Formats: sequence, structure tokens, C-alpha cells
Amino acid sequence: MNFTILTLFPEMVNAGLHESIIGRAIENQTISVNAVNIRDFSEDKHKRVDDYTYGGGAGMLMQAEPVYRAIQSVRTEQKKCRVIYVTPQGLPFHQRMAQDFAKEEELIFLCGHYEGIDERVLEECVTDYVSIGDYVLTGGELAAMVMIDAIARLVPGVLHNEISAETESFQGDLLEYPQYSRPRVWHDREVPQVLLSGNTRDIRAWRLEQSMKRTKSRRPDLYEKYEKLQEISKKLSHKKIYHMDIIEGISRGYLSLVEEDESGCVLISSDEKYYYHACYEPQTETFIVPKTLDKNAIFVEHSTYCAFGEDCKEYLIGALTRREKLPIRGLYCEDGKKGSAGISIVPYEKAHEALIAKWGLNPGDMTLAFVACYQDIPSAVIALQRDGSIGQLYVEPSLRRKHIAMALVTYLCNKMLENGQVPFVYLPKEQSDMQELYKKTGFYVSADSICMIQPQEGL
Repeated sequence: MNFTILTLFPEMVNAGLHESIIGRAIENQTISVNAVNIRDFSEDKHKRVDDYTYGGGAGMLMQAEPVYRAIQSVRTEQKKCRVIYVTPQGLPFHQRMAQDFAKEEELIFLCGHYEGIDERVLEECVTDYVSIGDYVLTGGELAAMVMIDAIARLVPGVLHNEISAETESFQGDLLEYPQYSRPRVWHDREVPQVLLSGNTRDIRAWRLEQSMKRTKSRRPDLYEKYEKLQEISKKLSHKKIYHMDIIEGISRGYLSLVEEDESGCVLISSDEKYYYHACYEPQTETFIVPKTLDKNAIFVEHSTYCAFGEDCKEYLIGALTRREKLPIRGLYCEDGKKGSAGISIVPYEKAHEALIAKWGLNPGDMTLAFVACYQDIPSAVIALQRDGSIGQLYVEPSLRRKHIAMALVTYLCNKMLENGQVPFVYLPKEQSDMQELYKKTGFYVSADSICMIQPQEGL
């Protein structure tokens, strides 16, 4: 992912972003950060970019032309990327906005200074107005760095713990639990005994309890949302496997409530790409049409009622409900070396991009991916999708039936189980071989199918 910052103080931006985790990601070329000096685009011999405001008023205003030239130097007709103007007048920045921005390949941040920027260039070039809080800074650089840090850490490969970005504050509408390091006793304060027990199930339960207590105390607004979504999750447990995508989406903080009545609910994904509809009781299957509906989104229908005709895509849902990790059976080695089947598994890297493109897969939907090598040759891939499902499983045709798919599914499932996630997958109804693969791995598969359709086809 590429970040460009248009600023009057490029040294300030470079100094702040070329350290720690973000700095390592830049060094490893997982992301790139380019600070562009707006003064370089001034026609004034002294490189001035500001002038007095029409109508009078305190302070100076950044002129339109240097800003416009700076934007045009990095934004071409072929590459119309989003331009984010950092301003206290913008929408408040939050985690879901960070997730939305992280889907882009390129972002441009425009940092104002003095009294701001000439309105005309903002109207012509800016796509997003974003604020980090209701206060005023001397310039937009610090705010841009805050947002870039929050966005970049969601890019695959930036964090060493691949799923840690999904288990921190503001995921699932709960604040993060307390954490401790050595020594065990400090100023007569001891580390909670449960964290020393080694029992992962008890540790997860304790962390959830602490997250709930902390959120209820510090952010009652978030806790109220959390409680409501938990109620919905319980109502859908009458068909748990069938609703596992919604239940896990609620657990991960991926879904929020749009509308609800006594018969069921509609939820929307944090990236606003999917709507989910489900009924609370099988005998009350009705359909809720949200008052606000993005016609470009995908509607995931969990009922036998379907108002969209017969041209929707049907899927069964598979879920692995066990808590213990799956046996490896010699398929691969945990340290990345070849197993007895000749298979090794490595994290997806930039070097694999050409291969992914050749296979026709979409890296933009991946939050985490692994590549399987057969006899040291990259031969297959699997991904954890943004919606929390396992997807984009692909094996080179000439190497199928060599247990590579089973190895990848096992590997990713164990990674998810380590982090307390329930692995689930959408299985095309007509692909019985894919259903059998997941059943052999230990997945339960729903008897009923869900439909995925685009609303404009039927509404």
C-alpha cells in the first residue's frame, strides 16, 4: 500500500513514520510513504504558498494553485486515488474508517497549515474530509501520521502477529482487556493468576470478562451496542452453523445493526460491502428491506424467503466448532519446513503477487494469506477474508490430489483457533468436492443454503 503526504514539512512526517513497526514495514517494502513538499510547486521565487484571505480575517491561507499542482503530480487520470484532507471540520476518524481506507492501494493525505486551504482546490480535488478530534492543531501532519499508523497496521504483513490487528481495542465494540508483563509482582501488585495458568480457555474467558467490565465503565455507549448485538447472536443460535457468519461477524466487530423487528434483523459489514438478513425463528421467515440500502452492496440472505429471483448464488456454510487444534498428520511442519508429504507453508508476501494475479485471485479481500509450496515450488494459496471466512483456496491443477488443500485448510484453521476464532467457510452449493474436503477436515456443513445477491437485481 502506498501513502503520499502533501505537506509543508516533509522532514516532520518522515521522522515520525520511519520508526518502529511502520518504519520496518517501509524498509521491508510492505508499504511505502512519500512526503511531498507543497512549496516545490510554488511559482513564487521565495517559494511562498500562502496569501491573505478575501474578505479579511486573521492569519494567512494556503493558495489553491501550489496545492493543486502537488496533487496532480501524484494523482493521474489513470490513478484516481482518494485524497484525504485532514481537517477538524471532517468526519471523526474511527477504526471502521481505518478498515475502509486499508482496502485502497494508494491514499493521498493533504495537510493544511495557517488558516487552512483555499476552498476551490478542496472542492475540485478532495474526496474525504477527516478529523482526529474536536480540537485544533497547528497543521495536519500529526493527524495524518495518526491515521496512517492506524491504517497501515491493518495491511497484511505489517504486524508480526497476523491476527493481532483483529483482537485489539474497538473490535467487537469492546475495549481491550488489561495486559501485564514481567515482573510477576510490582509495587505489591500481582499479575492475575489466571494469566499464569497456561489454560487458554480460562485466559480467553477472563479477558472477555475484563473487556466487558472496562467497556461498561469507560465507554457505556459502546457497551450498549455490544449488549444489543449479543442478544441478536443468541437469537440466531437456533441454527448456529447456518448463522455462523453472522455470529462470528458480531464477535469480531465486523457487523453492526441496521434494522430489527420481532421477526429478524439486518446487519451491515464495517466495509459496507455486505448486508446480512436473518430470521429469529424458522416459522417466522419474512423479509426486511432496510430504509437505506447501498445498491452496490451484496445482500446475504439467511432464509428460504428470497425476493430477488432465481439468479442468486447459493452457498452452504461450513464451520469448525471444535476448540482444539487440528492434527497436522505430517502434512507440513510448524517451522515452515517440508513435511513428509513434501508440503511447506509460508506467509503470503509481496513476491507472491504475480502468482496470485495469475491464479485470478483478489488480494484486496485478504486480511491474512498463506502460500503452500510443493517440493519448494509455490503451488497453492488460502486466505482469511475481510468478512472472517476462509476463502480463495486455490491449488495448481497439476498438483491436486496431493493433500495440499487439506494442509492449507488445517494450517489456517489452527491459526484462527489459536486466536479464539471459529473457522467458517462459504461453500458453493454445487461443489460437492469442496464440501467433502471441509467435512474431512472436521467441519459441520449447514443443511440449508444462503443466497448472495446484489440488491439492484430485485429491489
